Amino acid sequence: MANWKAMPTQQLPTLVANPTIKVLVGLCLLTLAHASLADPTAPPAAAATQTPPSLPMSKQARKELERQVKSFVSNVTGPPYDPVPLWRTPVCPALAGLPKSEGEPVFAQLERTMRALGIPLGEIGCRPNFQIVVSSQPEESIAEMAKTQPEALGDTRHLQSFISKAQPVRVWYNTELAEHTSAALVMPASRTYGTGLGPNLGTTGGGAAITYVDPTRPRFYFSAYRPLVGVIAVVDLRRVQGFDWNQVADYVAMAGLTRVNLEANFGDAPTILRLFSAANTDRPTGLSDWDKALLTELYKSDPQSRSQRLEVSMHMTNDIAL
Repeated sequence: MANWKAMPTQQLPTLVANPTIKVLVGLCLLTLAHASLADPTAPPAAAATQTPPSLPMSKQARKELERQVKSFVSNVTGPPYDPVPLWRTPVCPALAGLPKSEGEPVFAQLERTMRALGIPLGEIGCRPNFQIVVSSQPEESIAEMAKTQPEALGDTRHLQSFISKAQPVRVWYNTELAEHTSAALVMPASRTYGTGLGPNLGTTGGGAAITYVDPTRPRFYFSAYRPLVGVIAVVDLRRVQGFDWNQVADYVAMAGLTRVNLEANFGDAPTILRLFSAANTDRPTGLSDWDKALLTELYKSDPQSRSQRLEVSMHMTNDIAL
């Protein structure tokens, strides 16, 4: 059973100026318990058919899988000179632009996906930091948001490019610098912002690498990294017609749990990121094993390691090859 709780509108940051848009926020806890009692008088069950053990992957096949996975990780996360932005605080999603009868199952799917991946979610009543706006006029909605919520977008130097991107889903990323000290990782008061325009536009400074400056740290570590502190996903209602909302929710989750270059060519990789580019008969139905493995290994990784992507690729290959 899903428990839907809508937060009063006045507690949420205004997503768009249109008063008819309903904001749907809640946390759904899905629990299912099964109990089975065996009948002592029932005849013994037939022996289960033994599944023959799978043959080990050949060296050539393993090498090809490693190549494909490495290419996939690079396409999703961008070049290796910057740490991969990830959430380091609980994610508090909010959905706007759909009536409750339609928005509740979309929100529930988004939350199910995040919980299945082990992503910590905020408590009911938390301040939204992952905002999903569904609009049939996304350009106008984004422009209005820039006027009424400039703090939600931060650095707007790339705003016009973001508005002009005719994509089914556009994602704006906000990051905040976390620096290493001998005591702990601390979060400075200043905040920097990125966009969904590609991996090289992830910081106010234009995406320059966070270079090594701390002599107390090994040279194979970054001195700092930029975790995600806010994501705005704008869904173009006109461009998602004919798609299942569960597919769209998984796409949004994948694009919002790490900074993704949505314009990358993912080829024939099995990923939800091909949802809008694949042929109708080849559309992914949800997060693939590759998507789950990538996100799982990213969130296990050291965000300051310069070999983060390589290590993720290696562990991801092992996960897939099992």
